[in-house]
Amino acid sequence: MNQDNFSPKNFKKFLSESAPDLKKLIENPPDVSPERIGKLKQKLESICPFLRVLTTVQMRRLCLELFKERPMDGTDLAAMLRKNNVKLKDATGEGEIYGLLQQLENAKAIESEWKDGIERQKKIYKLTVSGRAELQRSSSEESALAHAMLARAAS
Repeated sequence: MNQDNFSPKNFKKFLSESAPDLKKLIENPPDVSPERIGKLKQKLESICPFLRVLTTVQMRRLCLELFKERPMDGTDLAAMLRKNNVKLKDATGEGEIYGLLQQLENAKAIESEWKDGIERQKKIYKLTVSGRAELQRSSSEESALAHAMLARAAS
């Protein structure tokens, strides 16, 4: 039931139609053992592998991996993350991505350059030598995720 057609009458209808299914669920609860949850998580990730909430460190590595493959602006980066359901842990919006980009730039891991866009100027970020060195010291999990995201963006 979507929010647009919510009314007490529709809600009662929804409950009456759902009652048999809810009763079955109560009488025969699903297996919620840790093993079953792990298998369901693996199956979900195989169907849709881009349901990720990353820590700041993981997001930092992911951004560096993405910039290693191609320079881009913050809007493109945020759109790619959103399209792939990758979120920064405890983020309230896309603004945190720009804060992270500023931190990466302050650490000299990336550098930026203003370029003329169609409607406005864009700040294009690219990886630096220092950023490449940081990537060589990091894990490969973010690298695999970055390659999958770039492949998905190209299709």
